[in-house]
This record gives sequence, structure tokens and C-alpha cells, in this order.
Amino acid sequence: MELMFSQNRFVELGDCDYSAHLRISSLLKYAQDIAAFHVKKMNFGPDKTFNKGLLWVVAKMHFEIDRMPHHEEGFIFSTWPNKCIHFIFPRNYEIKDEKGNVYIRGTSFWSLINKEKRSIVMPNELGEEFPYITTGSEIKMPVIIRSPEFDNKAKIKATWSNVDMNGHLNNTHYFDLVEDLIDKDYLLTHSPKTIDVTYKKEIKLGEEVELSYGHEGDTYYFYCDRFIIKIEYRQN
Repeated sequence: MELMFSQNRFVELGDCDYSAHLRISSLLKYAQDIAAFHVKKMNFGPDKTFNKGLLWVVAKMHFEIDRMPHHEEGFIFSTWPNKCIHFIFPRNYEIKDEKGNVYIRGTSFWSLINKEKRSIVMPNELGEEFPYITTGSEIKMPVIIRSPEFDNKAKIKATWSNVDMNGHLNNTHYFDLVEDLIDKDYLLTHSPKTIDVTYKKEIKLGEEVELSYGHEGDTYYFYCDRFIIKIEYRQN
């Protein structure tokens, strides 16, 4: 069983922002896709989960970014699982160039839930132990995201075009919706340095929620009772 899994990829046109670099939402989409592909290769795919009424859901993600790859740039995306912590399945990510230089590192916490009851499923209910490895290159997940209070308000909605097969707003689309609230001139001159998100409760198809947002220097916060997002930018 291949516990460290890698894919050779390149940045496609539809995954770029206006500056021709990878979007935050596309980075998370790539991470979501490679995680799904890997658990299937590990024999924990749909046959043992979705087809039995279980869903993989992501609870937290953290990425540290030296730079974002640009349009048509090739890179190697790697992922591997760490040891389960109670009902949490940690998963790690690395993106490196073709010379082996790592420039994006990430970590995430996943859980299994019962599709109908929306309740947590413990790892032992899978019927076998979930394998893992430790490489020593893992980064730590921040304990908690604390946001200052802001008066700015906005509403986001889970629509047909941004929900997934779990019936809720896909975790990648949150970042498209919140980045739309940042001034475009700022985004043209800044790039993401760190990304943090905690998903507290799903936003189901048709639901609209109000969030608060603002920034302190180059750190932007977006929060409500469903999620909290923190994006730290650096000047280009």
C-alpha cells in the first residue's frame, strides 16, 4: 500500500486568478481531489464509505505558502495520512517544483460522518485500522483561529453551482466567496502567505448565512456560526 502518494500536475487556465496564479480555492480543490484519490487507493474509498452511508468531511485546513504556482507551471503534489486522533483523520500535503523544492505545505483534519444522521463515525466502525505514516516534514495545525470583532457584514448562499454531492457548500468555494469581499486592487498586489479555515457546521443547498469580516494589516478574517477563515497575505 502506497502511504505517500504523489501526482504530477500543472496549473490549468480555469484554476488561475486574474494574476495568472493558482487560486486559493483551486489549491484546496487539488488537495481535496488528491485526498479522495489516495483514500480510494488505500482501499477506503466509496465501497467502504459512501456506498455504506458514510461521508468524508474536512473540519480544518492550514497551508503555509512561499508562493503560488503560475499558469501552466508543472509541480508535484504529495499527500499522506497521519495517525488517527480519536475521530480525526489527519492528512498532510506538499507541493514542490520539478527540482524538489517544497514551496507549499499543508495539513488537514478529516472525519467520517453518517450521511443520514450527520453524526460522527468512529474509526473502529470502519472494521479495520486506518494506516498512516510519519515523515517528519509535517507542519502543525494551529489550535484555534481567533478573530477580532468587525462590523462589516455580508451574506453568502449555497447555490446549485457551489454545492457538492454531500449536499452542502463545497469547502473549496468558501474562499471564492470571501475573496470577492476583498478590494481587487489589494489582491492584484498581494499573494496568500498562510491559509486557515475551520468548518463548524455545513451550509446546505439553498441556505444563506451572514458573516462578519475585516482585516488587521495583511491578515483578513471572515467568520460566522458556520465557519471561520483567516488569510494572511504578503505584498508581491
